[in-house]
Order: sequence, then C-alpha cells, then structure tokens
Amino acid sequence: SIRDIVVKWAFAVAIVTVVVHVEQRSLLSIGVTWPGWGDIGAAGLVFVLGAVSYPFTTPLLSSLGFETTVGGIEQLATYPILFVLSLALTAAVTEELLYRGFPIERIAERTGSAVFGAGVSVFFFIIFHIPYWGVGGALQISVNAVLLSLLYVWRRNVVACIISHGITDIYAFI
Repeated sequence: SIRDIVVKWAFAVAIVTVVVHVEQRSLLSIGVTWPGWGDIGAAGLVFVLGAVSYPFTTPLLSSLGFETTVGGIEQLATYPILFVLSLALTAAVTEELLYRGFPIERIAERTGSAVFGAGVSVFFFIIFHIPYWGVGGALQISVNAVLLSLLYVWRRNVVACIISHGITDIYAFI
C-alpha cells in the first residue's frame, strides 16, 4: 500500500538523519558509496544466485505445506505497473539501508563481527517479511537476505546491495 511505501521511506530518512546529524558521521559509514565495476558484477552475481534459488525453494516449501512467494507475486500483478515499480524500488533502497548498511556496520562496530551483524540483520529481515509473504514466503526470501548480507559484508557497499535487490524485485514483480 502507499502507506507502506511512506513508512519505509520515513524509516530510511530517519536512519540517514541519525547517521548524519546525531552520530555526525558520513553516509560512507553505512556503506553508501558509488559502486565500482566489481561491486556491480557482484550485485549481478547475487541476483543470479537468488533467482536460481526460486525454482528449487518453491516446490520444496510447497511439499512441506508452506505457502511460497507465488501468491504474493500474483497479487502484485493485479496492481498498476508504476505502483509495482515504486514498491520494488522502495524496497530496494529502504530495506538495504535498514537491513544491511546501518545494522551490519553498527553491530560490527560493537561486536567486532560483521558476520554476526549480518546474521542479526537476516533474522529481522525474515521476521519483518512474514506479515506479507507468510512463513514459507519469508523462508524463500531468506535466501536473498543471506546473499545480500554476504554481498554487503564482502563489498561493504550498500549501493551494490540496492542494485541487486532492485533487479531482483523488478524481475520478480514485473
């Protein structure tokens, strides 16, 4: 819904505001930097690996009695294309700031482990996706969450994650 889009952008603006005005740090501290060719290639690789996972996870989860992302994607197909595109781009930008850049960096600073930060990030990403996608759909999406978190830990570039997430959602939704 439009409310969901507005809420996600409000949270993203809040994170940026905290980083810049409260912490008085640059956005580089949460991985906001222009991607190089290596970052773009890595983003493409994560997209391909994530896309390849769906033909395997869909029948597996269905056989175990879980719903998959298929129902949600079919519902999205009933919406106007510009709205669906705005959903995909909103999710890519806001979720990567909220679930990758900021939490992984701040948890890593406190624990010394970006991998632990990524694990915490994946957990919350899955939990917050259950209301729309259901448990099975959230489990299916967790493959992408793990891949995107690993991409962030590897490249430390949230823009690479945004690119991969955006391509994934546009491909899936449209």
